Amino acid sequence: MTHPAVFRPLQARFLTLPQTPLCYWLRERFFELLAGQTLGEVADVCQGLATADDARFVRFVWEAPPDEWARPERARRWMPFEKGGGYGKWFGL
Repeated sequence: MTHPAVFRPLQARFLTLPQTPLCYWLRERFFELLAGQTLGEVADVCQGLATADDARFVRFVWEAPPDEWARPERARRWMPFEKGGGYGKWFGL
């Protein structure tokens, strides 16, 4: 009997996903969804996530008070926002 928190996907299933990410906890249904059409195949992506006013809405992590990150997300004034950078296979820039 296996524990419900133990996942043992077939290693070859990862090769069916674009860019073959390391996601060992995925159930079979997620493989089916992720191996399907990508957003770029269905529609034209004109712009990603944007604030429209970076000077007003974006701060460096050290500009927010340190206790900000200990609060629950709904109680925070500032949220993490990844801005810029290129493609990195194993680490986001």
